[in-house]
Amino acid sequence: MLVHLVFSGPFSGAIARFSSIAIHDRRFFKFESELIKFFIDTLKIALFLFIVAAVCLFNKSIQDYALLVIYSLLYSISYFVFTQVLAILGALRERFWVSFINILEKLFRFGLAYITIIFYNSNVKMVFLSFGVGLLLISITSCLIYYKLVREKIKKDTGTPEISLYKHELINYSLPFALFGIIIWLQNSSEKWFLDLFVGTKEVGIYSILNQVGFQTFVLLSGVITSMSTPIIFEKSSSISKKTAIRLNTLVTFFFIVIGIITIILSCYFGDDLIIIFSSSEFISKPYLLPIITISGVLFAIAQNISINYMILLKSKLLQYPKIISGIVGVFINYILTKSYGLDGLTFSILITNFLYLLILVIVQSYYLQEEIGD
Repeated sequence: MLVHLVFSGPFSGAIARFSSIAIHDRRFFKFESELIKFFIDTLKIALFLFIVAAVCLFNKSIQDYALLVIYSLLYSISYFVFTQVLAILGALRERFWVSFINILEKLFRFGLAYITIIFYNSNVKMVFLSFGVGLLLISITSCLIYYKLVREKIKKDTGTPEISLYKHELINYSLPFALFGIIIWLQNSSEKWFLDLFVGTKEVGIYSILNQVGFQTFVLLSGVITSMSTPIIFEKSSSISKKTAIRLNTLVTFFFIVIGIITIILSCYFGDDLIIIFSSSEFISKPYLLPIITISGVLFAIAQNISINYMILLKSKLLQYPKIISGIVGVFINYILTKSYGLDGLTFSILITNFLYLLILVIVQSYYLQEEIGD
C-alpha cells in the first residue's frame, strides 16, 4: 500500500493526465519513450534491491525480511507496469481493454491466491507470492495487449513529435502525490493499529468488514466511473478548454452525490443483510456503524473527483494542503477517539477526517483556482 501511494499511484495519475496532452499535441511517441526510460531507471534500482535481498536469504536471522523485500519488489514492479498501461489505455479511451484487463487482474491475482490457500493451507508467504505472480502475469498480458492491438491504432493516428515531453514534467506533477502519500498511508494504517492496541483483534475484523462493505464498495464503484470519465475530461481539457473539462467533471461530481445518497439509504435499511452477504453473521454485532462509514466513503469519493479539477489545471501541488492537513489531523483523531470509544469512536473519526478533507479541498479551490475555473 505504501509503495502504491508513494510511487505507482502518483505516476499513474500523471501518466493519465499527460497522455491526453501528448496524444492531442501529436507527440505520443516521445512521451512513450520517456516512460520507457523512466521504467528502465526504476527497474535498475529494483534489481539492485532484489540482489541484496537474495543475498540476505542465506542469513536465517533476516530471511523473513529478505523474503518480504523480494515479494514486495515483485508485487510493486508488476503493479506499477499494470497501472501505467491502464492509465495510457484510459487516455486513449480504450474502455473495452481497460475493463477486460481489470477483470483479468482480479481473476489472476485472487484466483492464484485461492488455489494457493487450498493447496498450502493458508500459508501467508505463499499467498503473498501468488498475489505477486498474478500481478506479474497481468502486467505481461496488458503490455502484450497494448503493443500488439492498441498501439497499432496510435501509429495511424499520431504523427512524428516535434516537441519533447521530458520525464521531469511527470516527476514534477506526481511528486506532491508521492509526498502526501506517506501521510495517507500513516493515516490509513493507524486505524487498525490503534484499534488493535486499544480494543482487540476481533474489533479489527469487524472494522475490516464494515470498511469493505461500506467505504470500499462505494470507492470502488466511483473509481470505475472515474476511470471511464477522466480520459474524456482530460481530452476535452486538451482539445477544447479547461473550463469545459471542469464543467463536465462537475456533472460527474453531482452524479456521485446522487448515487451516494442512494447508497447511504440502502446501507441504513439493508445493513445487516449486506454484512451477512459479504462476510458472515459473526461480524454483524455493530451494523449501525455501516451507514456512518458509508457516508465517509461517499465524502471521500466526492473529494477525489473534485481533486480532478486540480489535475485538469495542472495544479497538483495545491493538493498537498488538504491531503496533508486532513491526514495528520486524522491520525490524532483516530488515536483519541479509538482510545476513548473503541470501534464506534474510530468510525466517527473516519467520518470527521473525510469531511475535513472535502472541506479543505473546496476551500483551497475557491481561493486559488476560482479565477481559472470561472463561473
